[in-house]
Amino acid sequence: MATIKIINRNRKLSNGCYPLFLRIAHLKTQATYIRLKGFQISKPNEFDKYLCRFTPKKEGYKNLNELLSGIEKKADKIALLLEAKDEFTYDKFRLEYLGKKDGNNILDAYNTKIKSLYELGKDGTAMAYEASKNAILKFIGNKQITFDDITYSFLKDFEEKKRLDGSGGTNISFLLRSLRALHYDYCNRIEIPQPSVYKKFNIQRLSTKTAKRALSPEQFKRLLLYVPVSHSEALSMDIFLFSFFARGMNLMDIAGLETSNIKDGVIIFKRSKTSTPFIINISDNIQRIIDKYRSNGKYLFPIIRKRLTFKKSVTTFNHSVNKHLKNIASKIDLPDAISMYWARHSWATLAQKNGVAIEKISAGLGHADLKTTQIYLSGFSNGELDNVTNDILNSL
Repeated sequence: MATIKIINRNRKLSNGCYPLFLRIAHLKTQATYIRLKGFQISKPNEFDKYLCRFTPKKEGYKNLNELLSGIEKKADKIALLLEAKDEFTYDKFRLEYLGKKDGNNILDAYNTKIKSLYELGKDGTAMAYEASKNAILKFIGNKQITFDDITYSFLKDFEEKKRLDGSGGTNISFLLRSLRALHYDYCNRIEIPQPSVYKKFNIQRLSTKTAKRALSPEQFKRLLLYVPVSHSEALSMDIFLFSFFARGMNLMDIAGLETSNIKDGVIIFKRSKTSTPFIINISDNIQRIIDKYRSNGKYLFPIIRKRLTFKKSVTTFNHSVNKHLKNIASKIDLPDAISMYWARHSWATLAQKNGVAIEKISAGLGHADLKTTQIYLSGFSNGELDNVTNDILNSL
């Protein structure tokens, strides 16, 4: 049976007053709150928390208390009718009481947020919310859910389902952080306390530092000798190898390469992540891959799609590359967790195993700290750094 109560909370409004809420508790589920707009107190002694009514200290308290009684009667009537039909949920109660939607539907909240992020040009963040939305949709099926449905059991079941699907803790944490952000934003907008369920579930425990993963010399040699069975496999393998030959160039930078980046036998570009300038000599291996995909288009490689934004194109292509890399890995006994990012770590790890100094490796990769990178770069010519790749290949 639902319990209805009018309360005030110690959370101040922008005007310095404290708002009143309708508190609804049903069975043993976490209570939900609806703010009673227009009802507030400026001092604690203006409201009796036991009687749930204004005190004589509040101006016009008699009329206000009559209104509160009417609110309670309306809320009690709605709750009794829903319970009589065995249809009581916080969402249905809220819709009946307010007579309109208030943003409590999770999928509506996702769609609104994603649309807003794309309009603001924040494509990367929008895609993160899309990934979270799609994971939640897959988990709940065709059901409509609200923020009131987010319980500890819901989060735990979601985690267990994702782990059975092969997801790791870091990925699960990534997906749930977007849901948590939407939930907190919803609570802030309707001025109710933020849920404690995420603290109990402890999303943070899921995140683990991603171990640096790299192919061994023997594994990398098997990859070099592999013959692709389709154009998609060939493209995925070539982009992976291009990244390796180009000292671990990341996919965002590879996708952005244009003909203008090539001059006098070198590739000149700025790393998108740090704006660090890079010069890479075009080796025979790099030239072979460039020639294979060169076209009259703007970019060197067929990664960017006309109907998608740059970031969306790169993300979509990255998923495709990783899928084909894993398929190749299953055929030639490579780690099944291989992904595009392994090219960068493989270059660094194989260089280290080949006796290359850590300072030279840092210069080749592009240190996160620009000043440190410039110090490293001042000590090594681009020719020396490119020779690292040649030495790795010769050692296989």
